[in-house]
Amino acid sequence: MPRINRLYAFIIQDGERPDDEGIMAMRITPPNQEPFWMPLVGADMNRVNDLTEHADGIARVKGKPYKIVEFHKVSEVHRQSHIEVAGGETDEETQETDSKTD
Repeated sequence: MPRINRLYAFIIQDGERPDDEGIMAMRITPPNQEPFWMPLVGADMNRVNDLTEHADGIARVKGKPYKIVEFHKVSEVHRQSHIEVAGGETDEETQETDSKTD
């Protein structure tokens, strides 16, 4: 997968005032698992297009319009530098990849 340099998010009014915003999310219930909320975000326009139908449905139910905003990568605030795999061993390939991208 390519590096993520942008992130698109579906934003909807989340409160009484027009400037109260929240990221839209849909509830997912996998078979034999607890339900969870998945935010409507994507790193490319293909994913945005896939999520638009869900956003349209949420907007209809809420009776509020939504917008899609684009965030550009500005800075990295945290990078996990040490990965432990099952058995307590270090994932050397991941560490090597991390050092190449610094």
